[in-house]
Formats: sequence, C-alpha cells, structure tokens
Amino acid sequence: MRIFRIIVALVLFGLGGLLSGRDSETATSTSTATPFAGANLSDFYYSGADVLNSKVDSLILQTDDDADKVTTWYKEKINSLGFNAKSFSKTTTNGNVFNNLVAADSKKEVEVQIKRQAQSPHTEISVLVNQHE
Repeated sequence: MRIFRIIVALVLFGLGGLLSGRDSETATSTSTATPFAGANLSDFYYSGADVLNSKVDSLILQTDDDADKVTTWYKEKINSLGFNAKSFSKTTTNGNVFNNLVAADSKKEVEVQIKRQAQSPHTEISVLVNQHE
C-alpha cells in the first residue's frame, strides 16, 4: 500500500516535492477559483494520507491519524509558510471533530478542513487554495 501512495504522490505532485525532502499535505473542496501562480499543493499533502480527490487548487485526503495530530501539523505548516493572517477553530460535538484553519497573505488564501466522525477510524482532510484577485 505504501508503494501505491508513493506512486500516487509522484503522479499528482511530481518528483520536486518528494526529492526536496518536504512533507506532503492534504487538500479538499471543489472551487472555481484561479490557483495562484506557482501554487504547490504538495506543500499541503499530509504525509502518509490517501488521496481521495485532487484538482488544480484543491485536495481531499484521508488518514488514520487522530484529528488533533493532523490539526497540529497543519497549524505548524501554515506558520512555517509565513502567512500573516490566520484563523484556527476547533469544534468537537458528541465525539465528532470539525477543525477549520484559514490563512492568507496578499496573494493567496488557504483553507484546511479536518473532519472525523465519532465512530470513524479515518480523518478526512480537505485543502483549498485560492488566489486573491
């Protein structure tokens, strides 16, 4: 299964992100927004996650990792990329988790949604990257 994930990552993101030693991340949502120049969704691929859907400006991933672990990783990633406006919200109701992370700078906005149902063994991650007009 790990070989399959590596092949999918190579096909979707090219060799650049993997050879540079950067972790991959996740993404979600469908959008009609124009992706920003040089958009690199591979920066938001969560390492080890399965890719459920991938588009020019979005990813949907699934992992067995806990939602808090995934959320912490994305917060650190967003901070490391130097976004100047950030909003992080965590919601847990009856064991269901919904975390929403939004970050922006003068050229782009990134939204990451992390969801896990109370009885589910999987955490779903969606990433959407929009360019500001």
